[in-house]
Amino acid sequence: MVGARPQLAAPGQWLAAAGGPLELGSRPGEGFVFDNEKWATAVQVAPFSIGAQPVTNGEFAEFVRVGGYRDPRWWAGGSPPPGAGMPRYWRASGGGLNSGASIAGSVG
Repeated sequence: MVGARPQLAAPGQWLAAAGGPLELGSRPGEGFVFDNEKWATAVQVAPFSIGAQPVTNGEFAEFVRVGGYRDPRWWAGGSPPPGAGMPRYWRASGGGLNSGASIAGSVG
């Protein structure tokens, strides 16, 4: 069917990625590149799963509320940084979590 819209995945659905070799970065002669993209290197990506839909602010706030931000399973190296309880620019207020951006937006 011409012009048909793709079907979106259902909320909560996960997609599997097989993993494999991947080239990260840019090759010389490709034109403008940021310095952190110099130069291409081959890496091996392990198989993984990824949510089919972006995480909502509410889902992430619940993850933080139940202690997920401090859970060592979600940090490279197996341990969160000292004092990790929520993202650096978030704060607890009024029984909820707010980002600096949402607080700033609410005052002007």
